[in-house]
Amino acid sequence: MSSRLDLLTLDLFVAVVEEGSFAKAAERKHIAISAISRRIADLEESYDVLLLNRRHNGIEPTAAGYAVLEHARSVLRDVEHLDAELRGFASGSFGLIRVHAAESAVFGAVPEALKSFLDQHPMVRVELEEATSPSVIRAVLENRADLGLYVGELPATGLERFRFHTDRLTVLLPARHPLANRTCARFHELLDDEFICQEADSMTEYLTQTAARQAGRVLKSRIRVTGFDAACRMVEAGLGIAITAERITAKLAPVMHLRQLELSEDWAVRPHYACVRKGASLSTATRRLIEHLSTSIAEHDEPERHTAVQLVGGR
Repeated sequence: MSSRLDLLTLDLFVAVVEEGSFAKAAERKHIAISAISRRIADLEESYDVLLLNRRHNGIEPTAAGYAVLEHARSVLRDVEHLDAELRGFASGSFGLIRVHAAESAVFGAVPEALKSFLDQHPMVRVELEEATSPSVIRAVLENRADLGLYVGELPATGLERFRFHTDRLTVLLPARHPLANRTCARFHELLDDEFICQEADSMTEYLTQTAARQAGRVLKSRIRVTGFDAACRMVEAGLGIAITAERITAKLAPVMHLRQLELSEDWAVRPHYACVRKGASLSTATRRLIEHLSTSIAEHDEPERHTAVQLVGGR
């Protein structure tokens, strides 16, 4: 590409053609007439082609000049669009955010928060992928996700995180279960039942298996599923009981004629964390989403569970 075929020269050329004279173009662009004339003359000399017919009453483009005019306008429009888009990315009004989230986040309070965020930022796009909490952490560490949403006190070395939400695990029972008329249950009361287990590396599975070991028992289970909705269906079919996230199954339980009891264990109350790679250069859009998650979800959580938006090193 010729060193004379630059954006400033193209911009000046368009101005000269639109104004019909070097003098008016110089006035419009606040530049000396000689500077404009020299740039266009150098462009013509570089390609050995006449672009403007210079007359005493103004200028008129040649056929080559009209071709340059058409392309110059197109190039300048594209540059203006690029400039606006880059400014949008810098301001947070544009952007792509890759989010990996645990099921409890996907089916919990996050969708409503995402809806209000995207309503406020119509040019931001979110790619959301569901995964287990350990997989979410790995995705962020490996830079496959800009933001991770996971559940529980998992090792998070190399991450910065903040607590943005809290949920509770409950026990889902068939309507005719001996404990069905209760409002709550202790975990040890359930250990003679068949359990519908979750994915092996899910946080729910980790908590229930740990609690069983601490009670000196092994969970009885012949069915393993990959989601709380599937667990509901298994309980409905009479295959056992399930430990599920309260908010996820609260709507399904009445429809399926199941009983959902509070699980009276400290470990049943689970913190939700948002995390990013430590030292990562976050886009403005990602930072704004983090702030939005904290403020919008915290408004609906219990006051004692609120935390400020502050990314801290994971434990």
